Amino acid sequence: MKKSITFLAMLGSILVLLFALSSCDRQDDSTSAESDMDEEHMDDGDSKVDESEESAEVASSESGEEAGTQYAKTDTYDEIRNGARLVLNYNSETQTFFGTVENTTDETLTKVRVEVHLSNGTELGPTEPSDLEAGTSQSVFLSAQDEEFDTWGAHPEVSESGGGEHGTEENHD
Repeated sequence: MKKSITFLAMLGSILVLLFALSSCDRQDDSTSAESDMDEEHMDDGDSKVDESEESAEVASSESGEEAGTQYAKTDTYDEIRNGARLVLNYNSETQTFFGTVENTTDETLTKVRVEVHLSNGTELGPTEPSDLEAGTSQSVFLSAQDEEFDTWGAHPEVSESGGGEHGTEENHD
């Protein structure tokens, strides 16, 4: 009887140990999967914060614009493009996009402006072009008053003087 109890206790200990080890493997696998998913959402040093499952990749309706990520109304846009970091949110109570655009380079960014593209095809902005000294930022506000939309995309633009409708972009990355 004593041998049976000892055997069962050892068997129980082995089962507990095996269960604990298999749990560690599952945590490593899920951490690895999360890491892989995070890498898929990174794009040339750009990153996005507070991504929702509703977000989807879609092409911009405007010709000449590259495809952009669409955000849910509750998402935060946080990306760097041409040296300009744009952090932008939507406030449904005020029907306004608000945030900041910051110069992440060591040089002045010329004629920085921000655009928001709504899923209904409406383009908000661009904001008034403004030169941003190295390391400085400025507030961004764009009204979406009475606009019905489900998702939105945004981007900062940086250009030299001249250029067409939006100027010519210069890469400061």
